[in-house]
Formats: sequence, structure tokens, C-alpha cells
Amino acid sequence: MSIYLCPEDGHTLDSEEEDIIKWCSAALYVGGADTTVSARASFALLMCLYPDVQRRAQAEIDEVVGKGGLPTWADEASLPHVSSVIKEVLRFAPVVCLGPPRRVLAMTHDPGLYPDPMTFNPSRFLAAPEKSPQQDPYKVVFRFGRYVCPGAHFTEVSLFLNVASILATFDILKAVDDQGREMDPVIEYTDGITRIVPRPGASSLILADP
Repeated sequence: MSIYLCPEDGHTLDSEEEDIIKWCSAALYVGGADTTVSARASFALLMCLYPDVQRRAQAEIDEVVGKGGLPTWADEASLPHVSSVIKEVLRFAPVVCLGPPRRVLAMTHDPGLYPDPMTFNPSRFLAAPEKSPQQDPYKVVFRFGRYVCPGAHFTEVSLFLNVASILATFDILKAVDDQGREMDPVIEYTDGITRIVPRPGASSLILADP
């Protein structure tokens, strides 16, 4: 949005133009803030429930980036399983309703598009010798046509960097009770169902309340 503060014709912005730029910029940020957080919460929950998927993604990062390293967007093409994990998170738990107030079908849970839709399976987006990958959920979850999310590309990059960095530096485990026994989380948005601990040999990251 900063380019709009310096118009090509060189004119000085009036207060109304500045106000429009300010609110449009805020809308782009606000539109992605809660949705990105929701996607990350779903990611943490699903990694807790599917540890094999988590380990495979971590192994891919370790092989491509090196253990203890942090992936960048330039590594995305070399981390197909990590990218597939993100796609499956968005397919499994879309963060926004796709078309109110009209009646819409659950497109990302349509068994015609995604066989066994209630199973979290990132491999559905990876090509296999015997079959083609299933439809990319990015074509659906960010909506389409004139209602497409204007921040879709920003969100894609942001989620990749968040998810890949978390996988590179932490193991996401089930929470434990007072006796140290694991507690099985349920698929709902509540606090305290997962815990995050540093991976052995990975860089430390301190998480603190704001």
C-alpha cells in the first residue's frame, strides 16, 4: 500500500485519500489476522493427532535445510510434504465460510473431490505413480471470482514460513495431566490441548504472553 502514498502523477494526497489508504491497508491486515491464527491452531492440533505426519515433514526439512536450520520461502518448492501438510490443514479445517447467505456444500469435505474426507492425509496432494494428486484446496478455501481473498498469496507465504519454522524447531505433543499421562485432544478450538517443546539440536525460541 505504500506505493499509493506516492502517486505517479506527483500530486499531494488529501486527507480523504490518506484515509482510504489507511482503512484499505487495515482491512488487508485484519482480514488475515484471525484466519491465519485459526489455521495455525488447526495445524498444531492436527500435528498432535497425527505424529507420523509431523515426523515426515520434519525429516523433509532436516534433509533439505539441515537440522537446526530455518526454512525460507525459497525452500518451498523443495519441501512438497510440508506444503501438502498446509494444504490439508486448510482443506480439513477451512477457516471461513465460503458463501453466506447462500446454501453451499462442504466443498473441501466432498468425497467426490476428496475421498475419505474426514481423514487428515497430506499425501492426497502428492503425485503418486498410480494416481494424480487431488484438487488443490487453495482454489477453494480462498474463494474465487470477484470474492477471492486479496491476501491469498500473502497468506500462503505467511503460513508456509510459520508452519515450516515451527516444524523445524519444535515437536508438537499431546498435553499431559498431573501424573504425566498424555491426554487425547478433541477436534475443537479450545486452549490447553497441545504443548510445544524444542526439538533436540534445534534453535531455541521463547514464547511469552504479550
